[in-house]
Amino acid sequence: MWEIPTYVRANYRLLRARAAPAACSAVLKSGAYGLDGPPVASALYQEGCRHFFVAHVEEGTALRLHLATDATIYVLHGPPPGTAHEFVAYRLIPVLNSLAQIAHWRELAALLGHALPAVVQVDSGMSRKGLSGAEVDRWLREPQATGGMELRYLISHLACADEPENPMNRQQLERFNAVRARLPDCAASLANSSGIFLQPDYHFELVRPGAALYGIAPTAGLPNPMQPVVRLQGKIIQTRTIEPGTHVGYNRQYTAR
Repeated sequence: MWEIPTYVRANYRLLRARAAPAACSAVLKSGAYGLDGPPVASALYQEGCRHFFVAHVEEGTALRLHLATDATIYVLHGPPPGTAHEFVAYRLIPVLNSLAQIAHWRELAALLGHALPAVVQVDSGMSRKGLSGAEVDRWLREPQATGGMELRYLISHLACADEPENPMNRQQLERFNAVRARLPDCAASLANSSGIFLQPDYHFELVRPGAALYGIAPTAGLPNPMQPVVRLQGKIIQTRTIEPGTHVGYNRQYTAR
C-alpha cells in the first residue's frame, strides 16, 4: 500500500504535463477508487494538486480533515437535502446538477447574506448528471441566473473520450461551447482522464482525471502511458497430481484429460 501514492504521483505528473497550461485536479471518489483516499490525497497535494473531486458529501467532510485549507474539494453529486450547511462548515463546493439544487443553493446564500461558491454541470450528451438543454435555457433566462453563486466552473463529462475518433467527442465539445458562450466569464472543465489525451481545445481551464491516475489506460487500443498502481498477488497453497478422468471442483466442472 505504501508504494501506491508514489505511482499515483508519477501518473499525476504525466497528466498535468499533458494538460498544461490547464490546471490538473484529481478525482478521489470511492476512496480514491478503493485505494484509501487520505494518503493518496496527501501525496497528490505534495505533488502540487489543489483541486480534488469526490462523489458524496461524506467523502468531502472526511477528506477535509487531511488537506490544507488552500485545497479545494468539490462534491460531484451536489448537496443532498439537509446537507447544505455541512458544505459551508467544511468548505466544500457542490457541483449543482439540477435546477432544484441551484435554487436550494441560492436560497442558502440568501439566508447567509453572501454568495456561495458552486460549480454547475450541464449534460452535453451523456444523459447522466447535469442540466439538460431545456433546463439550461430556463436557468439562463432568469434575470439573476447566477445570483447568490460564486460560479467557479461550468463543467460537463465526455462519454467516448477513450475513442479519439468517435464523433460524439466533437458533438459534446460543440454543445458545451454553446453553453459556455452564454457564460463568457466562467472558467470551464470538460476533460476527464481520456479527454486529456484529446486535442487541447478539450482542456479548458481545468481537467479532471480519475481512472488514469490509478493506472487505467486512457485510450482504447493504444499502449498505456500510465504506471500500474495496483496488482493482483497471491500464494499457491496446494498442488496435486491427478489421473485422467478425475473430476475437479463443484459439479465436476473440470475433468482431467
